[in-house]
This record gives sequence, C-alpha cells and structure tokens, in this order.
Amino acid sequence: MYVTRNGNVTSKRIIQGIIYLCAGAIFAFILLERIMLWVWGVQPQALTHVGFLLSLTLIAAGVTSIFGNPRSSRFVAGCALGGLTPIWLSWVISLLPQHNTIPSPLAYVASAVYIVTLVVVLFYPRRIRFAVGLIVAICTLGCASAIAAYVKRASSGEYNRPEIGCFRWYPDKEKALLITRDTEKWIDKQAKEMLESAGIHGRVEQTGGWGAAGSPTRVILLVQRRPPTPVRLYYPRKGTLVYAFDGVAWRKVPADASTYPTFFTLENQNGYTMLYEQLSDGSRQGTQAFTW
Repeated sequence: MYVTRNGNVTSKRIIQGIIYLCAGAIFAFILLERIMLWVWGVQPQALTHVGFLLSLTLIAAGVTSIFGNPRSSRFVAGCALGGLTPIWLSWVISLLPQHNTIPSPLAYVASAVYIVTLVVVLFYPRRIRFAVGLIVAICTLGCASAIAAYVKRASSGEYNRPEIGCFRWYPDKEKALLITRDTEKWIDKQAKEMLESAGIHGRVEQTGGWGAAGSPTRVILLVQRRPPTPVRLYYPRKGTLVYAFDGVAWRKVPADASTYPTFFTLENQNGYTMLYEQLSDGSRQGTQAFTW
C-alpha cells in the first residue's frame, strides 16, 4: 500500500485544521459563557471580548487549514494563541486555591487545550525555529504568574481568613460581662478576659456568625446600635480580634493587633446589617449579621 506525498500533505492539513477548529470552539464556548454573565449583573472585562474574537480567529484558521492554505492558517493560529496568552494566564491563576471557591473544571480544560494547541502550532507538521524555547518561555511565564499570584494572596491573608461572630452589646458598667445565646462558644474564657480588661461590661448576645467558632483566627463583632455603613474591618493575622462599636466609634481590641490588608464590610439594608467578604476574584459573598 502506497501513500502519495499529496495525500500525506492533505492528511496533515486536515489534522492541523481539526485541532485549530476544536481548540477555537472550546475557547469560544468558555469565553462566551463568561460574557453571558452580564445577564446576572457581572460585567465582563474587555480582555474577555478580545479573547472571544481571537477564539473565532482560531476557528477560522482551522477552516482555512482544511480547505485552503495550511501555512497561512498556521501563522494565523499562532497570532491568535499569542493574543490568548493573557487569558490563559488568568485560567492558570484561577486554578490556585481560593477562599470558599472551587476552581471551574473548564479552567483545567482550557489551560490544557492551550498548551496542546501551542505545541501543535510550533511542532506540526514541521518544527519551527525556536519552538522549544517558546514552549519553555510560555510555561515559565505561566509558573511565574501562578507563584506571584499565590504569594500575593498569602501575604494579603487569603489563606488565613478568620471566622466571624456577631453580637449585640447592651452596656452596663454596674454589671460584669454576661454572654448569652453564644451556643458555639465564640467568646471563650480567654476572649472574655480580653474584653473585660478592655473595659467592656454588660450583656452581649449572639445574633449571627460566619464560619465555625473553633477557628484559631477569629473576629468578634460587638455592636450597641445600628452602625453607619459601609465600614471596612480588617482581618487579624493571628488570634482573636474584637471590633466594638459603642454607638459613636469603633474600637479594636487589642488596639495594637496586626491585621492583613484584606477586609470584610458591613452594609445596612432596610432593617438589618449585612456582612460581606471580598473574594480574590473581585466578587463577594455575604450573610445577615444584625437585625434592627
């Protein structure tokens, strides 16, 4: 059985085109899904729109390879992948651990498909000059970006977020500190002694919480009355930190406690106050902290 040179070239051209076509379709689907989040009020970045157009360009390169000039389609596919590199980096970074976030399986798929398609562009049907160097450079860039993102998140407290207990505070200087409805023991013996030494007396009553009270890093909110909002309160680097609102101003106990630049916010809405956590991707999640 013999295979002619023309038949061999045609086969390679079709394989090349199918790979470009499939990769472009996968990228376009993932980016279109992100763009459609605007329906729920999430505005996509301009880079997402650019990436979608580049995905369509990669699809066009696949069609051109199958029915037209494979050399031109290879050049177009290379340019499209070059433009998609920043988006690929964002996919790689999204695979890093995040607070209360599960990485999307599509991010794994997209990251792998990008590398496979890049290998095809650089090595198939013939290896281009500097192909190995380009692969090494791009993989190094991806690793460096992931490491930099991880270090930034760690230094901002992303992996040491505290649990938060919320309490109404009814001050009474004539009485010792009384803790009610604290079934999860947010205020343990050590925290109670810290509050008493800071001059906090009267009754405190739990109204809500975020997470489990047994965490080694905790924030305890004490509020006498509805605070003016929004207000930012920063996470402690270690131990227990108390934020107390006496109706006029906020106090931090201990006053010299070291905090991260990461914060949560309190916002009043109708007859209650919401607690919101800011996530590393810019989104946020919240729970009801106080009812008035």
